[in-house]
Amino acid sequence: MTNTQFTEALAGLGIKQSDYARLIEVTGKSVSAWATGRVPVPGVVARHLEVLAALNALHAAHVLGLKPAPAVEGVRVDDLAGLQAAANLAPAPGNPAGQ
Repeated sequence: MTNTQFTEALAGLGIKQSDYARLIEVTGKSVSAWATGRVPVPGVVARHLEVLAALNALHAAHVLGLKPAPAVEGVRVDDLAGLQAAANLAPAPGNPAGQ
């Protein structure tokens, strides 16, 4: 993820850099360094934003009734199991399909 993609992802989610820093428990200087391109965006941060974007699209489509957004990096927004896998989350016990 480039610094431009990083800042666009935050903007698309309506998250300020300072709020994102608090959310993931890093300094504001780290987030600023990613946003300006002084330091590459870590892969785990890029994936986190991809999952947040997919969850945001899922929420918009199913809760708010808005037009579904396109898939994010191969994760369909209507596929809970895919979202769980993308986030490296295990399905709830007794619910292997994640439904």
